[in-house]
Amino acid sequence: MTIRIPANKRGIQEKVFVHEWATRTFTPTAGLIFGFLAFSICKKGQATHSKSTLARRIHCERKTIQLNIKKMVEAGWLKTAPCKNASNNAFLFGDKCPEQVIRSYRALIKRSGKQRDDGFLIGVDLAGYDKLDKEDINRKKAAQWRTLAYVRALLAYRNASHAMRNDKQARAKYKNLTALANHLNVCLKTAKRYLSILSDAGEVVVVWDKGLCVDAAGALFERALDAYQKLKKLQYVDHYDPVY
Repeated sequence: MTIRIPANKRGIQEKVFVHEWATRTFTPTAGLIFGFLAFSICKKGQATHSKSTLARRIHCERKTIQLNIKKMVEAGWLKTAPCKNASNNAFLFGDKCPEQVIRSYRALIKRSGKQRDDGFLIGVDLAGYDKLDKEDINRKKAAQWRTLAYVRALLAYRNASHAMRNDKQARAKYKNLTALANHLNVCLKTAKRYLSILSDAGEVVVVWDKGLCVDAAGALFERALDAYQKLKKLQYVDHYDPVY
């Protein structure tokens, strides 16, 4: 049985799954684009969406799609093939795309994600954008909203994986703010802004304890708890240094 992730009335994808490896490799927007394409590749054998469709689903400009796809093709995570669609291109996994990443998306399609070393797919919820007021719908607001959804999902995952390793409270630990920015693949100013937004919303508690600790709270804690349960089912083992 396969699963289908619907889009809302504006055509924006309700949820996009981003592999943890992609979060370490690409920017938030590129990670979302890859997650959307990877899901389609595993479901249909190839992704035949035009760049205009991708722009609508992720809610960004077509030029942004073009630039990010070019970077992912150059990195070897994607490759193109001839196809009779609006852009005359189909997307496939590139030769340098990690096999663990490909297996994770295939497992998601088959609903059998039990492989020990396949890592974890982080669900980024994009459904909330259609609730914004019309005057807030512009390119800058869309980028901020999209990045915040990505940061929230990634921090929830980091909190859950920390709890799995240390059997302690949900926490993401970094050496400093620069390390947090590097982990999120955003600039330092952006990391500060979104950390402040989440703190003001009561979703994180920032603690300085031999480094920067971001403890989940409120709605983010519920997401971290859900991620913890999924990690537990996967018997997840983090192969990376837990402190960034």
